[in-house]
Amino acid sequence: MTNCKNYLAADLGAGSGRVILGQLQDNKLTLKEIHRFNNETVTIDNHYYWNILQLFTDIKRGIELALKEGVKISSISVDAWGVDFALLGSDGQLLSNPHTYRDPRTNQMQEKMNSLINEREAYQRTGIQSMFFNTTLQLLGMHNKNDPTLELADSLLFIPDLLNYFLCGEKVSELSIASTSQFLNSENSQWDENLIDRLNIKKTLFQKIVPTGSIIGKIKPEITNDLKCNTFSVIASAGHDTQAAIASVPASGYDHIYLSSGTWSIIGVECDEAQTGELSQKLGFSNEKGVAGKTNLLKNIMGMWLIQECKRIWDRDSENNDYETLIELAANAPALKSILNLDDECFIAPIDMPQTIVDFCKKTQQNVPDNKGTIIRCIIDSLALKYRQSAEQLAQITGQTFNNLHIVGGGIQNQLLCQLSSDAIGCTVIAGPIEATAAGNILIQAIAMGDIESLNQGREIIRSSFSVKTYQPMGQLNWDEAYQKMIGLSEKT
Repeated sequence: MTNCKNYLAADLGAGSGRVILGQLQDNKLTLKEIHRFNNETVTIDNHYYWNILQLFTDIKRGIELALKEGVKISSISVDAWGVDFALLGSDGQLLSNPHTYRDPRTNQMQEKMNSLINEREAYQRTGIQSMFFNTTLQLLGMHNKNDPTLELADSLLFIPDLLNYFLCGEKVSELSIASTSQFLNSENSQWDENLIDRLNIKKTLFQKIVPTGSIIGKIKPEITNDLKCNTFSVIASAGHDTQAAIASVPASGYDHIYLSSGTWSIIGVECDEAQTGELSQKLGFSNEKGVAGKTNLLKNIMGMWLIQECKRIWDRDSENNDYETLIELAANAPALKSILNLDDECFIAPIDMPQTIVDFCKKTQQNVPDNKGTIIRCIIDSLALKYRQSAEQLAQITGQTFNNLHIVGGGIQNQLLCQLSSDAIGCTVIAGPIEATAAGNILIQAIAMGDIESLNQGREIIRSSFSVKTYQPMGQLNWDEAYQKMIGLSEKT
């Protein structure tokens, strides 16, 4: 391509990763998957770890394959999930593999944190909800067990910052990923040293915060020598994958709700400042730093995780469990027969998700789903109702009216969920793009490199580059009755 700019997005999820080649030409963005790889957790002595060195090896492999495409790479950036981190020694080397956010070291740590700082004050300072996986609780767990790596550690890097460091040798904390930690002050966007002191954590662990979209260095000479390529930039794009996905929402203005649909469902709105009042805290919303100076008021909801876990269990016994077949079975199953309280702790990390769903329905005296179709339908109906609740809560907190729900990410392939979300909420649903995280990652790189002027221009490029599908409410089911049932379950369980 003539005058074509080429960017690489290393997009990491909790189960897999991809290196995506983004090519920008004539205000059109095209994406091509260069390398896909697994991201499997490693379990040792009942602790869960990320295989971070394998992830870095796969990112290098993605660079190598992109070079074989004959492109000249302008830049690369890594995005990943929030809260998890690695500790490095004074020599800059890893002290241990990073733990996953589902590791049990955070057990009972919320009570410990509450004894050191009032939960309301912590929310006012950081805008982040107290959740079992927060970085604060992970570090408290290490401190509580006198983990020797914590004493030896010289620096802390979150997962995307760590991999960018491996690529260029610069240790920084990008703003969006830092904001997931519950250590960032929501007003000044700097580390909250008062909170850090009260939790007895070393302030020196925390690295300089850089704005989203900062050029932080060049690929290490050892990597360019190994791959026999010219140097190119490493950019701290939106390190948090959620914020990268939000950047690619093909909307004009800010009068919409967005939903990043994947393993987790993240639903929210873009605000000019953090919403840290009692209402937003009570309703379970967090404030994370986004792109272009925006703060995202959002909530994490159990998403495709429930379906993925059901499929994992069923795959042990049979082969015909592809997602299209499961969604078709759900579409043909009776609607709104059983509803889940997705906030119930039983769904966080069950051994057997289908059985957990059956047990929940028995416990709450509902119709018990007895096959794959009814179980998946139960999940999808419950998600649609949860989205409705969250949309109403966002309107309540902000005082705004929202007419559209933009859904991006892999979850848009579940057309049944998109349609039922429109029905349940009673609004227009606009679904797409599917590769939202990679697209957002690349847009932010292009802005950093001066190839795109602004986020608004980037979103115009997204609108002209990718097709979307629109869903309108069909009004065929009694969603109001089901919604009240879900509210009742939330109060009881």
